[in-house]
Amino acid sequence: MELYDRTIELEDGVQVAMCVAFVRFVNQRNSNKNFMSDNIDSLKKSIGSNTWSLLHTVAATYPQRPSAIQQKHARQFYHRIAEFYPCSYCAKDFRDAIKQHPVRTESREALSVWVCERHNEVNEKLGKPVVNCDRIWEKWGASHGTPSQIDSFDDDDDFDDNDLDIDAGGIFPDDCGFCEDTLGKENANMIKEQLKRAQQAKK
Repeated sequence: MELYDRTIELEDGVQVAMCVAFVRFVNQRNSNKNFMSDNIDSLKKSIGSNTWSLLHTVAATYPQRPSAIQQKHARQFYHRIAEFYPCSYCAKDFRDAIKQHPVRTESREALSVWVCERHNEVNEKLGKPVVNCDRIWEKWGASHGTPSQIDSFDDDDDFDDNDLDIDAGGIFPDDCGFCEDTLGKENANMIKEQLKRAQQAKK
């Protein structure tokens, strides 16, 4: 499935690539109620391309001079993708890549190039073309010198894993009707259980 490359214009003139993984997920769900079993290959490709879109866009809109807290959060974000990505061998491959090439969070440019290099490694394994990583952040929505939407983040807003009480609702609340409508009740419950087991394993 081809990458979704539409952009939207924000008030400050920043072109931000639209991350529409979830929208595509919902659209595919609505167009085929049995997509989890009938279109698993198509689903994997869709999740894959849209996840890369998300990772590139997060990097392109990352602060140019991130605080220590922001750098920690960025590392955690990419590490959690490598932990919970819904393809076991893909997730392991990403974890191995992170171990070999730690996430570079010192600047927008460094993080953007890091994501691009990891994407190119995957493309090489799949026999797909690689891209030039020079100024890759511009392709995904930001030019050098453009302020990030999260540059004003206050370090006092820091939070840790204890703030995400999954058992009490957390990032996937038990009463999330929208989640069940879009994912299907069975799939939503499966994800809830996986998240709870992961949380319990850390205790």
